[in-house]
Amino acid sequence: MGQIIKGTAKCSRDVAEKLDKVLGAGGEIISAWERWVDLSGDVRPYAEFSELEGEGDALRALDTLWVYGLLQTEDYARSLLPTPAAVERRMARQKRVFENPNPPKIFTIMDESVLHRMGGSPYIMREQLEFLHEAAKWPNVCLQIMPWRNYGSLSVTGSFSLVTRDLNTAAFLDNQDTGETSLSPEVIGPLLETFATLQAQALNIEDSQNLISETRMHVWS
Repeated sequence: MGQIIKGTAKCSRDVAEKLDKVLGAGGEIISAWERWVDLSGDVRPYAEFSELEGEGDALRALDTLWVYGLLQTEDYARSLLPTPAAVERRMARQKRVFENPNPPKIFTIMDESVLHRMGGSPYIMREQLEFLHEAAKWPNVCLQIMPWRNYGSLSVTGSFSLVTRDLNTAAFLDNQDTGETSLSPEVIGPLLETFATLQAQALNIEDSQNLISETRMHVWS
């Protein structure tokens, strides 16, 4: 992912202030920035969204390389992230979202290659795919897999995430070298349209669950 997701760049106060204003957070994002980013010696991965995710109404994520961060097992995350502290933060991020009394609706699309790309070991992959299969049954999770045969029809260049709160949306784009947060309607509008198109092209929820289960048994057994 980009530098912020990887933990190699910090969210700036300027970005935090803009997010707080656009998403109507009433100072919550700025307070979180001061608590988690400004006073921390470590970079906080995905700092722009870490507080927003738990308070958002809806989260949308397209992942083309790895399992969506909110649905990663601890062992899988450990195989990808650079430090134990980064793993702890990712687990805390998940807890913040899923233990919220009113958790956001999560719409996630993952490329089929994600199921075949090893993170850690075959055992870790089996556990990760089993967890995905179960998570797909949660009432606030809509998990779809984009088959390889359908994926190339759109000019999608990388993973991106969208968080919506009170009808306001912010985007995080992965452009490989650096992560980019955008509040621009000119950026967010096309991303929402692309995501809707991908939802229509991806496998439905039941078929996605079946593919996850089959991949676990036949690829990682």
